[in-house]
Amino acid sequence: MDKNLNNIKKLIENEIVFQTKTNVIKERNRLNTYFNIGKEITLAIGKKSNYGESLLKKYSIELTRLYGKGYDYTNLNKMRQLYLTFQNVATVWRELSWSHLRIILPIKEESKRNYYINLAIQNTLTVRELRNEIKNNSYERLTSKEKENIKLIDDSYTPNILDMIKDPIIINCN
Repeated sequence: MDKNLNNIKKLIENEIVFQTKTNVIKERNRLNTYFNIGKEITLAIGKKSNYGESLLKKYSIELTRLYGKGYDYTNLNKMRQLYLTFQNVATVWRELSWSHLRIILPIKEESKRNYYINLAIQNTLTVRELRNEIKNNSYERLTSKEKENIKLIDDSYTPNILDMIKDPIIINCN
């Protein structure tokens, strides 16, 4: 094969790897920032829910003015929720994107939330696939024995080949 063509392919592939790595680093940095913003909001609000509501509105007005709509009231509230939900589990949630977490955060039941986090990480689900899993109630289809104390996977998790094969059977009764 043509040596120059191979060199060009290697250069392009290196650029693709670099861009992917850069995107992962940016996403982790964004999540870290949002987690720490959530922490600061939680510390500022404390236990006073009435005061917290007005303080969050005040923060959102100022931050939106300075940095754009990504810091509106709804997002600041999600950042606070991110901190409150994951303050004791520092690493696992960082495997997901902010878009994934925005879908998972409203789930109040810890076991159910853990199930969807694990599912998304183990199967590298896109946001759309995760949304469909939640919409299709895949957690509710588990047996009560399977639902008991679903824990988040830890850093030592290594997928096996069966984890990487998606179950193609989904019955949609719409």
